[in-house]
Formats: sequence, structure tokens, C-alpha cells
Amino acid sequence: MSADTHTPRKVHAFGWTTIAVTGLAVGAANAATPVAGPGSAGPEPLWLAQSTEGGEGGEAGHVQEGDAVVAYLTGLGIIEGKTRVTQALSLAGQQAEAVSRLPRAEDDIIRDLLPMMSETLAGEFAQALTALASAMSDTAASSEDREAAFQAVFASIAEAREHSGATEAAEAQAIVALLRDAADDYAAGVTDGSIVDPDEYRDAWGYVQVARSLSAHMAGEDDPLEKAFGQKVADAIDAAGEALPGAMPGDAPLGDASLLAAAAATAELAAYRLK
Repeated sequence: MSADTHTPRKVHAFGWTTIAVTGLAVGAANAATPVAGPGSAGPEPLWLAQSTEGGEGGEAGHVQEGDAVVAYLTGLGIIEGKTRVTQALSLAGQQAEAVSRLPRAEDDIIRDLLPMMSETLAGEFAQALTALASAMSDTAASSEDREAAFQAVFASIAEAREHSGATEAAEAQAIVALLRDAADDYAAGVTDGSIVDPDEYRDAWGYVQVARSLSAHMAGEDDPLEKAFGQKVADAIDAAGEALPGAMPGDAPLGDASLLAAAAATAELAAYRLK
């Protein structure tokens, strides 16, 4: 596709109120900025308002400056993670549960991400999500048809990342955010080595799968700093593997949320070298 096809539209701040980026909610902001497309100089900074609501046990929420493109990449990662969970459930024959967890074009997070894409990308992404929903709901659809629909969604997400104009530093920060979100969800879903909330556990599993894939991609790049970051984070995620034996672990022993928190901390420290 030509660069003109993906000329970015003006981006308005997220309307969704709770995307867990490093353990806090991204609120609406008043400024607007384009997500960069091919040939552009990159995104202008947009400081997103951060939630100051008290956390669990009355703790004050963290306040941290955020960048629009990091939140955008994190949102794409969250959607991909949830889609991976749906795919795993479908492959395991749990079709009804898979359909109930299916990301849909009308979901708030997706509705607010679409305006941050070019019109072409937004249309392709929405179409892929709609086609996946149809394939999952159609009892006559074959497993091959459903898998093709999943791959189309993953391809749309990958293309949206490619045309985001994100720097390596922004990509790294999005991985950190996904890992922190995974650690939070895992802590909510697992107690004393047992799953108490399958949805929270599975979200954690999905986000970690995405973070692992993204870090492995960065580890394969030529830039030495990017390569070092990707390899360090991939190794840290692998070291936490016992916490997430699968989307449906059955009776497999589970680890502790501290394993994922440690992986997130490792990623955050490693990301500083990319700034």
C-alpha cells in the first residue's frame, strides 16, 4: 500500500477510562495529535491525564506522564492479548466461552483506537473483527475458517503497529505496560497457586504472550540497543514461565504474581537504555 493510503487522521485523546498502563488508568486529555504514518516525522507528544483514584486497600494511584503512541500501542497489545485468549479457547473446543470473550468492533477500547488509525487501516481492522465474530458465531464454520479469521485480525493489528510511527523507546514502554497489566491481572486471578478468577488469569496469559512476541521481534533487530532490550525482556518473561503454563492450565502448578512483576521491572529498567 502507498504511504498516501495511510495518511493519518487527527487523533483525539482516548475516551476509554480504564486501560491499565503500568497499573494506572489512562483518562481523557484535551490535546490532539496524529499517530504518525509512513514518511512523517513521528508523533507529537501528548500527555495523557492519569487516574489518581485510590488503589486496592486505599492506596493512592500512581501519577505518571504518558505518551499517546505508547497508549495506542498498549491498546493494540491488549486487544491482541484478548484475541489470543479467544483463539486458545476456541482451539480447546470451548466455543461458547470463546464467543463470550471475543473482542468486538463496538467495544469501547476498539472504538477509541480506530480514530487513531488512518481511515483505510481502521476500516480493515473493523472488518477483520466483524469477520471473526461472524466466523465464531457460525456453527457451520470450519476450524480452518475460524483460524483464517483470527490470523486476519492479528495481521490488522501488526499493520496498525507498523504504521504507528513508534520509536523503539515507545515500543519498549508498551511492552512494559503490558507486563505490568499482566502482573496486576494475575494477582487478581490467582491466590495461593490456584485460579480464583479465570478471566483475569487468562488476560494475564494473553498479555504476556503478546509481550513475549514483541520482545522476541525486537531481539531480532540489527540495532544493538534494541536487540539487547528484546533479548533481556524475552529472557525475563521465560524465567516467569511457571506462572503461566497455558491459557487453560488445568491442574498444573502456578507461580506467584511476583514473577510477572519482576519481568515487568526488568523490562522497565532495560527500556531506559532506549530513551
